[in-house]
Amino acid sequence: AGLRKNIPLDDLESYLSGQWNLNYKFNKKNSINTSLGRYHKYSLPNAESDTVTFYQSDQISVDYTFENNVAEITAALFAKNTHIGDDEEEVYGSEIFTKLRLFKNQVVVQASYTFINAERTSSGVTFPAKYDLDYFVRGSIEYNHPSNLSISTIVMYRQGTTYLPVINAIYEPDLDLYNPEYS
Repeated sequence: AGLRKNIPLDDLESYLSGQWNLNYKFNKKNSINTSLGRYHKYSLPNAESDTVTFYQSDQISVDYTFENNVAEITAALFAKNTHIGDDEEEVYGSEIFTKLRLFKNQVVVQASYTFINAERTSSGVTFPAKYDLDYFVRGSIEYNHPSNLSISTIVMYRQGTTYLPVINAIYEPDLDLYNPEYS
């Protein structure tokens, strides 16, 4: 378990963040890990926003792991709900990961598949969030020669992010620039 308390300055909110983890090993090869947490943070003004924004995020995950001398297999389920100022973002998903160590660890093969459903609600309108991915596949093969030579190849395959077309530009006379307006 862990806790973190902020020191509120000026008009910033007071908060207490916390995380709880529980890991149970059924035997030498099988274990399950659960995590539950509430996190807070402030984003400082940057190129995309000129205000300080408060984030509050509730997260939960469950991971199952099987591991022996040759293979490691992990399956995970996760969910997260984040309040970003007046907006809300909901994320849930799953991942399966496999790692094989072959030929006395000279060849290591890894593969994973991740599904992420992410939706954001802003001003009463719900739309796919930045990391809304029906598939995200990763894989690698690594060869380790005893003479300290390592050769690997990595592949990633995923769908692109949602595209919001620019429908207008709004002139900002104080900055002498145009801000895009998205659909």
